[in-house]
Amino acid sequence: MRKYLALILTYLFHPIFIPMYGMGMLGVSSFFYAYSPLLKGVVLGLSCFLAVFMPLMWYILLRKLNIITTSQASDRHERKWAYLFTLSAYAVVAALSFFFGIKLYYVVLWCAAFLALLVVYVVNHVWKISAHATGMGGLTGAVIFFSFFSCKVLLYPIIVVSLCSGLVMWSRLELNAHTSAQLLAGYAVGLFSMLILPFCTFF
Repeated sequence: MRKYLALILTYLFHPIFIPMYGMGMLGVSSFFYAYSPLLKGVVLGLSCFLAVFMPLMWYILLRKLNIITTSQASDRHERKWAYLFTLSAYAVVAALSFFFGIKLYYVVLWCAAFLALLVVYVVNHVWKISAHATGMGGLTGAVIFFSFFSCKVLLYPIIVVSLCSGLVMWSRLELNAHTSAQLLAGYAVGLFSMLILPFCTFF
């Protein structure tokens, strides 16, 4: 039962899907108040297509070609191709958002996501850092940033995301996918990337 729960959490919070959850929270928030529902949907929908759907299709292709041999890319050497494509996707979303004049914080958050994944990509050459933990750390950092940015204490979202982060890291330990050090390092990379760059830009 524990293994099944760990697998469900691992797939549900796969790093590829994390930006989708972040954009979902952004979509129901008031931060895009200046945009009509249609324009908001276009911005978030296109971002989701480029940064989630396209990397997911690339990941599936790598699995079909047997370049990635397991569903979770357990071998760190196999992950580099997925990381490189996703890095490119994040860069495209950030560039297009800037070019079309989308809110600056939106551009900066994508740059922060790019930075976090870049660190993971580099570290992955010598050590198997957790991308799952990085994604959850980044999601937590984004919610904390918006809490400061909006001058509101987003207590419930912070609690929910923090609890989900703990469950995801437990699941990775339960599946023997990572060590505690790899999880903590990944979470720190995601959290601080998503805090330092936006805070340096706006505060």
